[in-house]
Order: sequence, then structure tokens, then C-alpha cells
Amino acid sequence: MVTLAAATDDWTRRYAAAARDLYRELLPELAARNTAIVCLEADHGGFAAFARRFPDRYLDVGIAVPV
Repeated sequence: MVTLAAATDDWTRRYAAAARDLYRELLPELAARNTAIVCLEADHGGFAAFARRFPDRYLDVGIAVPV
């Protein structure tokens, strides 16, 4: 019997990285067609291509860490 948690973990291992890579690749292309698209990034550095192409529509908002 497969639990929901196990199925979710399996999906994450298989597809999350691929979905993230596809999103990083397609976002600049979509932004070229639609000037309302902006990129808000949380300090991961994965959207450098978007930042170079659309610096006025890219914001790195950082991450919140309790101190």
C-alpha cells in the first residue's frame, strides 16, 4: 500500500527539479511577451537569466530567518 506521503515524496524526487528548471527556462520567454510579468526570488540565485534580461522586473526579496 502506498501512502499519500510516500507518493508525494516520490513525485517530488522525480518531478520537482524538472518543473523548477522548466519554470526558470520559460519565465523569461513569457516575460518577453507580457510586460506585467515580474520575478520575485527568495535568495536562491536560480533566475540569473531573467535578472540579466529584465533587471527592472526582477526583485531578490531574500529570505526571513529568525535570529
